[in-house]
Amino acid sequence: MAKTYDKAKWLEDSKVRVEKAKVALEQGLAALQTSEDWIRTLQAMAVLGPAKLSRLSFRNAILVLLERPDARHVATFGTWRKLGRSVAKGEKALTILQPRFAPKDSDAEAIGSSDEPGQKLIGFKPLSVFALQQTLGPALPEPRAEKDLQTPEGFAWGVEQLKQVAQSLPEVGGIEFRPRLMGDPARARGWYVPATKQIVVITGESSDGTMFRTLVHETAHALLHPKGDHHSTPEREVEAESTAFVVCHALGLDTSETSFPYVAEWAHGTEAAKQLASTGQRILTAATRLLGVLAPEAATHREAA
Repeated sequence: MAKTYDKAKWLEDSKVRVEKAKVALEQGLAALQTSEDWIRTLQAMAVLGPAKLSRLSFRNAILVLLERPDARHVATFGTWRKLGRSVAKGEKALTILQPRFAPKDSDAEAIGSSDEPGQKLIGFKPLSVFALQQTLGPALPEPRAEKDLQTPEGFAWGVEQLKQVAQSLPEVGGIEFRPRLMGDPARARGWYVPATKQIVVITGESSDGTMFRTLVHETAHALLHPKGDHHSTPEREVEAESTAFVVCHALGLDTSETSFPYVAEWAHGTEAAKQLASTGQRILTAATRLLGVLAPEAATHREAA
């Protein structure tokens, strides 16, 4: 006998799931207290592939990791079927938040804005997704062979690809690779000068892979911190270094020696969770843009914001 559809119960259940997810998200963001916690979160998003975790927003990535810390690829039931895999019997769905939009001229109360013209955010609805480990079937298709960025050839490839990004940015006036000169910052491997829009990378003092990471770091500064940017110095450095970490790890370049200041040093007070979510999303957006050039075939649509 077919089950009777109860719309009122479905709506109430959805509301409860959304509220639980919001509470879990606040708790998950508040739990990001150390450099190690932050790095583990970045590592989870530093993957390529058709169902990569970084397809989601930073907030939804946190929600997934709270339920499945081992998740690196997630998708809806239908998307897994399109990829030739099926959800294993008895597996419980993971809940993320999918935004709901309405035309701006409607009577619905707006709580934000959409990237789509004429749309406003009016709330969220629960969306069920499953981690790769909860599914059965053939292996996911692999993105193209990763470049070895620790070789001169890999470094040259990465630099040329990054230049395509940098040259399209109004915030970048040029990129210079050169030996250290008198008057340069003593320990810096590179820097970005918003006033002149110049990126400088010091050569001859570190490996090609390290120079590549430095270039990613400074390009991230250009993307995220143009002249007049209001973020504090600790925030800017965390955003640029985190972006470089995600991009390099996704391309197979080990930067395990990277460390970040304790989250409490740059995200604090009653707005800490909101600040962390905003910072995480900026990092994810910048890393996605850079990886879209460095590994374009791995770019896929987003299932939820």
